[in-house]
Amino acid sequence: MNGHPVGRSSINAHFPAQIWLLSICLLALMLAACASEPAPPATPPAETRILEAWTAIDDALQPGENGRRWLLSGSAGDAILIQVTNLSSPLVISLMNANDEVIASGEIVQLPLPDNGTYSLLIERPSLGETGKIAYTVRLGYTDRPSPTPTATPTFTPSNTFTATATHTASSTFTATATFTPTATFTATHTLTPTFTPSETHTPTVTPTPVYADLGAYMGAFDGSGHVTGDLISSFDREIWSFNGDAGSTITLAASGESGDLDPAVALYDPSGRIMAMDDDAGEGDNALLMNIRLAEDGIYYAQIFGDTGAGSYALTLTFGEQAQTAATLMPTVTPTFITGMVTPQPASSGQPLVDHVPVLGRIEQPDDFQRYVFEARPGDVFTIAAGPTAGSRILPHVQLVNPAGEVVFEQAARGDAGGDALIPAVGVIEGGVYSVFVTTDANSTGDYFIAMGYGDSHTDALRGEIFENTPVDAVLEKRGLRDVWYMPLNAGDVIRAEVVSLSGGFAPALAIIAPNGAVIAETSANQGVPVTLGDITSLTTGIYAIHITGENAGSYGAYRLIWTHTSAAPEPTARGAAITILEAADTITANTYHHYAFQGTAGEMIRVEVIAFAPGLDPVATLLDSAGNVLANADDTNGLNPVFEAVLPADGTYFVQVNGYNGTEGAARVTVERVE
Repeated sequence: MNGHPVGRSSINAHFPAQIWLLSICLLALMLAACASEPAPPATPPAETRILEAWTAIDDALQPGENGRRWLLSGSAGDAILIQVTNLSSPLVISLMNANDEVIASGEIVQLPLPDNGTYSLLIERPSLGETGKIAYTVRLGYTDRPSPTPTATPTFTPSNTFTATATHTASSTFTATATFTPTATFTATHTLTPTFTPSETHTPTVTPTPVYADLGAYMGAFDGSGHVTGDLISSFDREIWSFNGDAGSTITLAASGESGDLDPAVALYDPSGRIMAMDDDAGEGDNALLMNIRLAEDGIYYAQIFGDTGAGSYALTLTFGEQAQTAATLMPTVTPTFITGMVTPQPASSGQPLVDHVPVLGRIEQPDDFQRYVFEARPGDVFTIAAGPTAGSRILPHVQLVNPAGEVVFEQAARGDAGGDALIPAVGVIEGGVYSVFVTTDANSTGDYFIAMGYGDSHTDALRGEIFENTPVDAVLEKRGLRDVWYMPLNAGDVIRAEVVSLSGGFAPALAIIAPNGAVIAETSANQGVPVTLGDITSLTTGIYAIHITGENAGSYGAYRLIWTHTSAAPEPTARGAAITILEAADTITANTYHHYAFQGTAGEMIRVEVIAFAPGLDPVATLLDSAGNVLANADDTNGLNPVFEAVLPADGTYFVQVNGYNGTEGAARVTVERVE
């Protein structure tokens, strides 16, 4: 063996030294190649996109893509609302600050931003579930301001989506100045060093974008006659005319169609490009008229003319000074038609947000299926939830309430004492955020069901109609969690008293009085066995007030007797002979969209708002907003399904009538704002 180890002698016997060295080199190269190749990430990085406000963005997670990141900028205190909806698997969304710390999560994110800066919204697949393509829609809005009134969209109604069009849009033009080339001047010196003397530096001036750039094609200024004409070749065209205005002066704009089938509409913008007022049909026939608009500041104002429908030539007239106004319409006496019966649930998909006292329909087709719904709650909120079988369904629903942290905080099966509903009664929470409700079934049952959520001790309304003064009515609250709603017309200054007494053993009714704008002006707790009374309640405005009857904490139900009387009746209001129309617009209300109509108002002025639905399926809701987006008044079903209300304006300035279709309904409608004489 010559003193060699057995192993070494065997290797050297089969492999010459050169081959051994070559093998080692090849092995080293292979290891280096493997080390230089990066390992694939376990999870593909989320693609980043920009999230624009007031825009519904359709997107999708592709197969194998676990998440997508959206960026948005905001300021401290911005009250944002982000919604992600989809028709397949529920998605998980997380809002993160600049340090990638999660500050909110769920399918709805609603909160005031804590700091200035850039935030990230991460949209991810659930940990278990669909692995293929998931389509979704993401929306960013704000709850502390109205949606913007877009000015370059082709429709008359400002919608939440701002789409700037390039048609006839004036833009700033940069004209390059002549190029100045410095020349070297050599001055003879003892050192013969050349001296470079540049010519004067010329800095080009870029013209700022004019405020009317997004409003349409700028046609020029009104001439001395105040009368201009033009042509709109389609309903997409918008043309802009300007004029100088002085603070405190009053102007009138009148637009008429001169040829074709043009139905003109006109809008007025202030020197900063903010909308002041708009109109479609307040003039004669289909002509537009903005009369006696008071200007708040010195500067250049802009009149925008466009076609509500049709195309053709137009005439636009500007008149300075107060114009005599003739009452255009006689003030009708509104005879409300009160709808009675249970609120009808509407179909909804899993993952859809629940709205206060708006029941929706669902279906469980297999015993192991589930459906999920979400809603927003603030710390201290109390809410009631119920799921129950629809007529003819044999389903036994089972509900779970899950807090924003993903913890089950309440669980309930169908109960006989709740009329077969799975009822979660009057739950108070200390944690704000998005809560989830999961609906499953017991005993392998399947079928159709309703689900409803309401803030307070009820979840669904039973509309009872009008209750007359000094006329007691006997009624029955049919089951736990319902809310009986009665209506009574009152004049501003009326002082009333209402009383309810239980006619069933064990029923403890609670009583509340609601103003026309939906605010609770008086309420009392239930007191079993003795009358519950609210006395000396003063109505501050004229309108339709509501009386709510519930079982306190959704804990009881039964028969009761209700009566209301005047303690002091206000004088009947002086008959108003006429009103002057200041805004009238025929429009199409689209589903799940807020439409805004601007007008100018004066402090102390009484205005009357009416929305008439032309489409049989539309149930319009009208809200009066001030320029900051604060709600001043609203109405829903004052005259049948049509909202009508009056309000006194608190200050001079711009106001908006906001119109939407209740529970996603849509169709044609006419919006009218009148100044009551």
